[in-house]
Parts: sequence; structure tokens; C-alpha cells
Amino acid sequence: LGRGRRSDVSVSSDVLSDYFVDKVERIRASTSDAPPPTFSTVPDGVCLETFSPFTMFEIEAAIARLPNKSSAADPLPTNLLKSVADLLSPFLTHLFNLSVNSGRFPASFKDAFLTPILKKSGLPDTDPSSYRPISNLPVISKLLERLVAKQLNCYVKFVEKNHLLPCTQTGFRRGQWATLLKLPSRRICLTYLT
Repeated sequence: LGRGRRSDVSVSSDVLSDYFVDKVERIRASTSDAPPPTFSTVPDGVCLETFSPFTMFEIEAAIARLPNKSSAADPLPTNLLKSVADLLSPFLTHLFNLSVNSGRFPASFKDAFLTPILKKSGLPDTDPSSYRPISNLPVISKLLERLVAKQLNCYVKFVEKNHLLPCTQTGFRRGQWATLLKLPSRRICLTYLT
């Protein structure tokens, strides 16, 4: 279980694992015949071919901004990582640049400690569908993810500014979910009023 917390779960880890694996397989099966996505034509010169190399300064600054939380998967606590950031930053810079240049995310960065949390009180605690899994990833994994996200966000802002994403693309776009959520309700209200 994540962060050393004990979870009061009445279902075994094997039952929960089987449930979530089956759930993913059902979703994949139900969407397997979906039409392929459509994309807008992108003007010449608009592409993200490579990531900018990370610098030791960037890595050290990102480490300093990390919250003081750790995962059971972390080889050292975050506060200790922060205190030796200047010593580790050359190695992390090299590792992170290798990762983005090769397009490979280290397998060990994907290992997580899972904590099943009851979705809401009153649900049967013996039913695996009553739980949602909370994954706790290693802090180094989250650090690389944040650095990549920072570069991707710059590109996404450019793409949004030039209207290259469909209006229905709301995931991973700041403020888009709330805007889109308001639209159908207005249409529904107008339909009932007219």
C-alpha cells in the first residue's frame, strides 16, 4: 500500500487487481471498433520534433519545488534528495536527457504503490467496484514527468493559439473542461425555454 498507510479494505489485493485488469480489458474491447481519430491539417513548420535538453539548473530548480512527500518506492526521502540536489543533478540531467532523446521512460519509473480508496462512504466494502486505485509513483518519475510536461505545455499553448486542436479536446487543457461543461447546459436550457 502507498506511503506506508494501512487501508481498511475488505477485498484481497488479488481480487482488486483482477477487477481493474478486467475493467481495462472491457473498456479496450468496447472501443476497439471506434473510428480512428481525425486531425487538423498542421501548417508547415509547426511541429515538436525534439525536446530541448534539460540543464542541471532546471533539474535543481525542479527538485527544490518538489513537495516533501515520498513514496515507498523512493530510494531516498524527498527532503534528502533536496539536500543533495547539487550532487545528483548531473546524473539526473544525463538520465532525463537520455530518456527524452530515446523516447523511453525507464520501467522502474512506472512502478507504483497502490492504495485502494473507497469511492464514497456507504458503498459495500466487499465489492471491488466500490474502490478507486490511488497510485504513488517514485518522486524521480514525477520529476521527469513535470519537466516534460513543462515543455509540452509550451507547445500546446502554441497549438491552441493557432486553433490546431478540435474544440472537443478538453483533456490536459487548462480551463477547457469548465468552459465545455457550460455549453450543453445552456443549449439544454434554451431548448426547454423555446
